[in-house]
Amino acid sequence: MDQPPLRESGVMRIWISTLGEEAVYEADLPSCCRKEARGAGDSFECISCGAAWQKPLPTEPEECAFTESREQKGAA
Repeated sequence: MDQPPLRESGVMRIWISTLGEEAVYEADLPSCCRKEARGAGDSFECISCGAAWQKPLPTEPEECAFTESREQKGAA
């Protein structure tokens, strides 16, 4: 199973420990976990060391306090 190095493919996935203590790039995972991550979907558990990882949940950007308010004026 030949896969291009992460830098060549341009994909840098982030994984978060299911315990919520650590977030790392795929390239920074321990080598045993990195092998499991290549074929993983949204989460995986490493067969070698037992560590469990998941993709981060998508977040909504916060509203900017300096943008105009969309509130309607004059309606009461």
